[in-house]
Parts: sequence; structure tokens; C-alpha cells
Amino acid sequence: ADYEKIILVGKERTKRSDILYAINELSKINSNVDDTIIVYISSHGTLGYKSPGDLRRYVVASDTKKDMVEQTGLLVDDLYKVFDTCKSRKKVLIFAFCHSGKGKSYLNDDLSKMVSKLKSGFFVKPIEEVSKATIVISASSWGEVAIEDDKLGGDVYTYYFAEGIEKGDLNQDGAVTITEAHEYAREKVYYYTNGMQKPSIETFIEGADPIILRGSINRTGKPLIFGYGESSSNLKLLVNGRPKGVFPSTIVLDEGEFDIELLTASGKRLVSQRLNLKSGEAIEVSRLIPPPRYYGVEFSINYVNYFNDILKSELLPPGLKGGLSFYVRRLLFSNNISGIGLSYYNGNDHILYKNMSIPYNTNLFESSLYTGIYLDIYPDISLSLLVKSGIAYVNRDITFDVPEEYKYESHQNCSSYFAGLPVQLNYTIFHHLNLGIDFEPRMDVMVVDNKTNQYFSISSGISIGLEY
Repeated sequence: ADYEKIILVGKERTKRSDILYAINELSKINSNVDDTIIVYISSHGTLGYKSPGDLRRYVVASDTKKDMVEQTGLLVDDLYKVFDTCKSRKKVLIFAFCHSGKGKSYLNDDLSKMVSKLKSGFFVKPIEEVSKATIVISASSWGEVAIEDDKLGGDVYTYYFAEGIEKGDLNQDGAVTITEAHEYAREKVYYYTNGMQKPSIETFIEGADPIILRGSINRTGKPLIFGYGESSSNLKLLVNGRPKGVFPSTIVLDEGEFDIELLTASGKRLVSQRLNLKSGEAIEVSRLIPPPRYYGVEFSINYVNYFNDILKSELLPPGLKGGLSFYVRRLLFSNNISGIGLSYYNGNDHILYKNMSIPYNTNLFESSLYTGIYLDIYPDISLSLLVKSGIAYVNRDITFDVPEEYKYESHQNCSSYFAGLPVQLNYTIFHHLNLGIDFEPRMDVMVVDNKTNQYFSISSGISIGLEY
């Protein structure tokens, strides 16, 4: 591929300020969202405390001092932040230094003995998160070393990654993409190091990889299935019952209709389906995996108002109703939410009867079932549209000694059946904690004084839910 601007930082310009300057320059000249940006850092890595108890990863520059890593090293977090300022939707950040992956969080004794011969590295899992729309490639997984070899003129991954740019056209479409070059290097590095080093990649690209390193797409490539995320880790792909590979990887297949199976490391069948693979098709393996179900519990408090004057004055005055519900997301289909609910209401008012003001207390107990859909409006905001039905038990007690001559019952109860159309707007405060605004119009069929009546009501309120 032809790149309009190439910024090289050689041996003479490897100070911390030089590296940051080069990345900042990339950010400045990146004016188009369709630009392709690649940052490749081959160096050493270490750890330091950004603040007490806050252990972070650092890139070692030529002027980094071992006893002043925090002040003289290059914080990986800062690299992400500067990289995120680039406007491009196609950008790659490659780390070719020790333990830059996201696997094991410790270094065993045998590997520790090799540190003196190899690049120094990280001994714990990183805390920072990788920004979306960015591919992050690492030369090794956690608990591993990024091996250097004099025969290859440097670290093993860099050598085979460069070779992959020339030879890594896996799907034979005439172009080598970033993931193809990495896949080529990943396999070569694994066998060259006898399995001691396993390069990793983290990508959020949807569909085919748009970042071309060499050549151009001049013909339709073979279909492929790829996966580099945590959800696909250690999954085995079987095609027509025969093993084809283990993820994370890119697996090239032939065009046609095949029986596809995905097995976990323990042999459990996760997916079994028939796919019609077409030339040029690229399938991310996570799309084949059924989405997980989420279970939740929700507490709510709503203000209820019935649109019937007699009902409001003699049985159910406007008031607050508390609720508890248990629900499951993706129970029936991908954006389904279904659950059961329990509610309790207590109201107090006075009845005007034969010139008397008679105080009463009403208790209402409800149980319900509901189902519907939820729509993700924004990353942290969703809208639920539900259908709900249930039964209610109403109990009214007179809290006043009514003279016998008035023949007024001091205790009454009845039941009702109801159906509603709840609408809920949810905001995710934290990862598992939701805050909701509720609105529900509903119709009750209630038998009062031996008469069947229909009553319309509207309730609105707030809810807080916890799901896992």
C-alpha cells in the first residue's frame, strides 16, 4: 500500500519526547476519517506506579531511567489517549515488546530466568482499556517473553510480521491486510519459538478488515471465519466434522455449504449450524455464538392514578405503589426482555356516606407477567416496550366504628385482572446498575359490589435495577 506520510523514529530519536512528538504529528496530519494509521513500537516494557497502588505499563525510551520509570518512561495510557485523538476510523497500534498481551497475569519461574537474556517485560495484567475502533496487536501474551534472535536481526515477531506483509495474502484476493499479516506472523512465531511466544490481537472491526498493507483487492477472495476477541478464545472450529483450527485466528475456507461447529476447550458444543459460505465473505466468529442471557432484579416506585372518580374516592385513591420484578434479557430472541413482577400499594382516604366522613385503608397486591423488546438508543440508554398482564387482590378496611344502623361493611375485598403496556427508558449508571423512568397505561377489570367494571389508569415513576 502507498502511504502519503511516513514518520520514522530511528535509534537517534528514541527519547520519550521524540516518540510522543511523532504520534502527535500523526494526529495533526490525520484530517480524513478514511485515512489509515499504523503505529508500530518495537522497544522494551516495564511497570511503574502512576500513583500509590496504581500499577501501570510503560514503554522504555532511550532516556528512561530504571529508578524513575514514572517520570521518564512512556505511559501506555498516554499512547492510547493520543492515538484516540486521530480522526481515522482505520487505525492500528502494534506493541512489539515483552508481555504486552492480555493473557496470563504472572511470570513463572522458568520464564523469569530468561529475562536477563530477553526483553524486560510486564508481570501483571494491564488495567487500562483499549479504545474501540482501534486494533491493538501485541507481540506476546501474558506470562510470555518477546524473543529476540540475532539470526533474524531483532525480535521474532517484527521479522515475521514484515515477512507477512509480503506473503500473508491468506484469502488470495490480491491484498494483504493487517490481520492477515498478523495471522501469518502469529503462526510463524509460535512454531519458531516452540510455542513459548503467542502473539495476540484485539480488534473491533466489523466485517472484512479494511486496513490494507500491501497490494489491492483485485479478485474475490476465499471466504474466511476469524476471531480474536475473548469470546472466541480457545474455541475449536469443525467443518463437516473435521477440525479446521482453533481461535484466536483467521481460518480460510472454500466456497459452499458446510456444517459448522464450535467446541469449547472442554469439548462442549457451543454452535452447530449449516452455513452457505460465499467468496469474499468474512465472518466474525462471535456472530455465530448465541448471545448470553442476562438476569436482573428491579425495584420500582410509581405514582398511580385511576381515571374513575368513584373508584378514586371510595377504593383506590391516587398514591404510591412499590414493585419488585425479576427479568431475563434475550429469553425468547435477541432483544427480548421477559419477567415476573410483584407490587404492593397502600392508600388512605375518606368516604362521604350519609353525611359522615368514614376513613378507610386499602391494600393492593399484584402479580404479573410481562414480555417485550428493548432497543439500544445510545451506548448507555435503552428503551423497553412491553406487554403486561396479571391479577390483583384488593382489600379495604374501615378504620372507624360505623353505627350499625348505617349497614356499612367495615371489610371488603375483590380481585381484578389487568393488562398494560409499560414503557421504560433505562440509563446504565455502572456496568450492571440501571436507572429507569417508567410509564404504564393499563386497563383493570374489577368486580365491585357484584358489578363487573373496567377502569383505566396511568402510572409513572422510577426504577433501579441490577443485572448480571
